[in-house]
Amino acid sequence: MLNIYIPTAQGLQKVPAGSGDDGPPIPSSAIWIDLLEPTPEEEKLVEASLGIEVPTREEMKEIETSSRLYEDNGALYMTMTLAATTAAPSAS
Repeated sequence: MLNIYIPTAQGLQKVPAGSGDDGPPIPSSAIWIDLLEPTPEEEKLVEASLGIEVPTREEMKEIETSSRLYEDNGALYMTMTLAATTAAPSAS
């Protein structure tokens, strides 16, 4: 899933990626691009739009916990592990 956020007077606003005639694929004002289990097409869109290489899942697994925020060629990257639940607890 590709989520793009831009700054507004009210805070960050989530905006969709454009598609050709709708404007640039990723707005130049984007300050946060969140790739949660991205499709190969979403990865290619980000890479082409920003001129960066999105790290693979394997590369991210190898990053030390203390190095999860880093800069590479002017782009800031943050990888994180989140705890999540997949089902609601049963009511007993």
